[in-house]
Amino acid sequence: MYLQKVVLTELEVVVGSLALLGVINDHDDQYTYSEAPTFHVDDLQEVHEFLQIRYNGLNTIELPSLTFVGRTLELKDNPHLQEFDFPLLQEVGLHLIIQDNPNLSEIYLPKLTTIRWDLWIQYNTHLETIDTPELSYIGEDYELHFCGDLLTINHPNLVWIGEDLEIYSTISLKEFHLPKLEYIGEDLEFDNSPRLKTIKLPELRRIDEDLTISSLPNLKQLDVPNLEEVGEDFEFIIVGLPKMYFPSLHLIESDTLITEMPNLKSIEMPEIVIMEGGLEVNGCHQLKKIGKSISMKRLAASARLKVFILTNDNDAPLPTLTADLPVEVIGSNPKKQQQEMHGKWCRH
Repeated sequence: MYLQKVVLTELEVVVGSLALLGVINDHDDQYTYSEAPTFHVDDLQEVHEFLQIRYNGLNTIELPSLTFVGRTLELKDNPHLQEFDFPLLQEVGLHLIIQDNPNLSEIYLPKLTTIRWDLWIQYNTHLETIDTPELSYIGEDYELHFCGDLLTINHPNLVWIGEDLEIYSTISLKEFHLPKLEYIGEDLEFDNSPRLKTIKLPELRRIDEDLTISSLPNLKQLDVPNLEEVGEDFEFIIVGLPKMYFPSLHLIESDTLITEMPNLKSIEMPEIVIMEGGLEVNGCHQLKKIGKSISMKRLAASARLKVFILTNDNDAPLPTLTADLPVEVIGSNPKKQQQEMHGKWCRH
C-alpha cells in the first residue's frame, strides 16, 4: 500500500531543513520513488536552511504560504512532477535548483524577487515556460541547460546577474528577451539553440568576462544597443546573423573572433576604443565591408590592430578597412594584391 498524500497542518517555520526524499535501496544504492501524488503544507512560511524534494513520485507540490528559503531550494529527479505552486515565494538565500523533472511543463514564481546565489534550470526536457515577473537579482550564475521544449522565458524585471548567464541546448526557443538586464558579472554564453532568432538585451552595459555566441545558425537579430564593455573574449562561431551592430561598444579586453558566419555582411562598432587582442574574421564569405563598419578613429594613436580576413574562395573580395592608425590586414587570397584602405596591407 502506497502513501497517497502528504499534508502537514499548522507548520509555519522550519528552523533547520525540510527534505522529502525517495527511499534508498541498500543493495544497489539506488533510489526507489515514493508514490505520493501531492505534497501540501498550507501554513509553511519559512525554511531557514534547505528545502529539498528529490527522488519522488510526486505529481504536485503545494506550498501556498512559503515566502523564504534561507539556503537551497531544490526540486530534482522527480520523474512524475507536473506542477509546483509557490505563489508567495520571495527570496532564496543560496541556490534555486530545478533539475531532471521530465514532466514539468511550467515554472511560475509570481512573487520571487531575489536569488542570492544561483538559478539552475537543467534537464527538464518538457519544460515550456519560465515566468518570474518580479525577479530582479541573481547573485551568481543563471544556467539554463537542456530544456528542449522551452518556448517562453519571462524575466521582465531582471537587472543583475552576478556571474554567468548560460543558455545551452534550448532547441525550441525562438526569442530571448531580458528588457532590464544591465550587468553580467562573468560570461554571457549562448550555445546550440538552432531555432533561436532574436536576442534582445536593450539595457545591458557590461559583461565582465567573455561574450560567446555559438551554434545559433538561425539567429537574425542581436539587440545590445547599450553594451559598452566586454572584459575578456568576444566570440561568434556558427551564427546566422546578417549584421553585427554594437553602437556603444568601446572596449574589448581580449581576443575578438568572428568565424563561420556565412550570412554576415557587415560588422559595425563605431565607438570601439580598445580591442586588445585584435580581430580575426574567418569563414564569413558574404562580408562586404569592415571599413566604415568598424571605425577605428577613436582608437589610441599608439594602438595597433591586426585583422585576419580568411577565406577559401580565391575570387572572393576582401573587405576594406578604414583606420587612422597602423593596421595590418592579413588575407588568404593570393590574387588580391591591393586594397583600398588607410593603413598597411600585408599579403598572407
